[in-house]
Amino acid sequence: MEYGRKSRNLMLAGILLWTIPFVGVGYTMTVAGYLGLLRRVIAYPPMFTDYMQLMSFLAEIGIPGLVLTISTAIAEYVKAGTPVISKVTSFSPSQPPSFMIEGNKGGINMGRKVNFRLNTGDKIGKS
Repeated sequence: MEYGRKSRNLMLAGILLWTIPFVGVGYTMTVAGYLGLLRRVIAYPPMFTDYMQLMSFLAEIGIPGLVLTISTAIAEYVKAGTPVISKVTSFSPSQPPSFMIEGNKGGINMGRKVNFRLNTGDKIGKS
């Protein structure tokens, strides 16, 4: 699937905003682990407070980057796969109008002709 320039830039920014902070989180967790921090313990020694706050801060920066990357990719996929009614190809009283629905999903052109029949002789509420 090919992305537009704006989408590629948004995804690149999201990936950088996601990757760089989580590399910092990983490094901080490694240092704190070598110093004796066990993350499974509920009450940890006060010397690890700065490490825990730094990990939380970096994670709060990195998570929106992940959301930005994934939501941009999903929006582009939905936009590329949505069929669009483009034009009326013919209309006459004896034939029902036909519309051309064209959509592009994954690079495959899905052109289909759909006929809609108008029943003007039917009365609603009367049999």
